[in-house]
Amino acid sequence: MKNKDDRTIPGYVVDVLFLEEMTQIQIRYIRGILEILASYMLLTTEMLYELYERNYGEKLHLQFLKKAVQTTLVIEYHYDLGQKSECKTYFYALNGPGYHALDRDNIQYRKYRFMSAYEEKSQIITANRYFIDNKYVPDIKFPIPLSKNLKFFYALNSEKQRIVAYLPALVSQAAVEEYFAKSDIKESLDNITYEQITTELIPFGFYTKATHPKDVLV
Repeated sequence: MKNKDDRTIPGYVVDVLFLEEMTQIQIRYIRGILEILASYMLLTTEMLYELYERNYGEKLHLQFLKKAVQTTLVIEYHYDLGQKSECKTYFYALNGPGYHALDRDNIQYRKYRFMSAYEEKSQIITANRYFIDNKYVPDIKFPIPLSKNLKFFYALNSEKQRIVAYLPALVSQAAVEEYFAKSDIKESLDNITYEQITTELIPFGFYTKATHPKDVLV
């Protein structure tokens, strides 16, 4: 029996949403949001806005981001350390229906573990900040999957050279190379540049929770 508060929607409802219910301008902007999150997995509001303008040459309007959350294509997390504060930091990630929409257009994406908690999410956000600052893009076609603990990440620089960026407080280059050596991938990994992620770790928050779609105003 489904919970009466079940937020998921089946695939055919996503199809109807895009084909019949959304306006064309909504589709245009929401498609861009989904494409960005497909590569970066998890972003702050500021990062998402920055990447949208960089990738598409125009500003992202809040109403379209909120529409993506309201329709459960995207998850919105509100930062909360369990303290009485006025912190208004938000994070965004793909939700199940968002993955379905990407599958329908054969767009590749990278996912973090279903039960990843604040440590892994903090590491993703920090790596993304480093990539954005250096104008790198995530390499979702890298032949070796990311490790479950997400202590290193893959990117491409402006010359399409592969970068393996790691968090030096959590893992060493030698450990990353050992992880690669244990893989069954036969593709050459000789032309890789290893870089330390020097960005200060961005907290995700012990008590951060998702915004309920019903509470989102468009």
